Amino acid sequence: MNVLTGEKILLLIFLFKGISLKVILPNKIDALSGSCVLIKCIKIDTSTPYETPEGISKSPPPPTLMFYSKRWLLLNSPVLEGSSVILSCWAKTLCSYHPPVLTWSSYPKLHLSESSRQPDQTQLISDLNFNVTHLHHTVNFICTITYQLKDKKKTAQTNYTLYVQYAPKMSPSSSCKRADVTVCFCEVHGNPFPNLTWFISDNPVANSTCTSVSEERLDDTVLRSTFTLSYFLKTEHSVQCVATNIYGNASRQFHLDPLPNETAYCAHKTLSLLITLALVVLLYALTVGAGFYKIKQLSTKLKAKREAEAPASVQCPNSNNIYENLHF
Repeated sequence: MNVLTGEKILLLIFLFKGISLKVILPNKIDALSGSCVLIKCIKIDTSTPYETPEGISKSPPPPTLMFYSKRWLLLNSPVLEGSSVILSCWAKTLCSYHPPVLTWSSYPKLHLSESSRQPDQTQLISDLNFNVTHLHHTVNFICTITYQLKDKKKTAQTNYTLYVQYAPKMSPSSSCKRADVTVCFCEVHGNPFPNLTWFISDNPVANSTCTSVSEERLDDTVLRSTFTLSYFLKTEHSVQCVATNIYGNASRQFHLDPLPNETAYCAHKTLSLLITLALVVLLYALTVGAGFYKIKQLSTKLKAKREAEAPASVQCPNSNNIYENLHF
């Protein structure tokens, strides 16, 4: 038995029982341009008018998205990794030649498991149930309603971007390379943005003559840190990078063995620096000494020149000598 036959039988029953019916034609019809139009003209309960949006729309209304975690409605709030959530999409069925269809998609693309339900003839609901991981961070979920008209389809979309907070995750690409210097790098991501510290043999690393640390922020959650060790190793050492935020930490450890025929290089580098400094000081001293020597030479020449230009002095003979030479 179809719906129309059932309504005819119901109408006959009411007529035989003497129940007066009021026929109502709605003033407003909710319809999609190009689709069929369903007008209910018989209303048993005349106390509640038939409510529909105004006018005929050329485009279908977009579906409505709701996001729940533990039955609490979330409004653009970040979700903690591990939470069980429901992303619910609701749309009006309207009137089409085939029942409308709700579909889910995401960017970046993820495997989605959805379930659809139809509480009544006027609405259609589709739910996504999943446990949140860091892979869902900044994923854009898109819900699409598709109406099949007589000769074409019409669609409408709504989207929701999910933000996830999670403890740091260390990238498997983190590594160390050995050459004249040792270069290690760690790449880590987390939300909130993590802090990273380097350790060598359990001692925190600071920038110095033989060690240096540099960081590069790749995006809002990803950090790349590079540690450079500028000396050869005589014994085995361990190098470790540790990333932390308010939700936890992550670490990666590297074991560095001394290469064959390695000798201490940092001391040699320091000695070279001291020798260079000593040569600079010596060169400065020689320059200053040569300057003083030139000044002394010039002073001597000026003194000799002044003495040569002065008038000769007249000396009186000794009177005793005069009388000694006079003999009569």
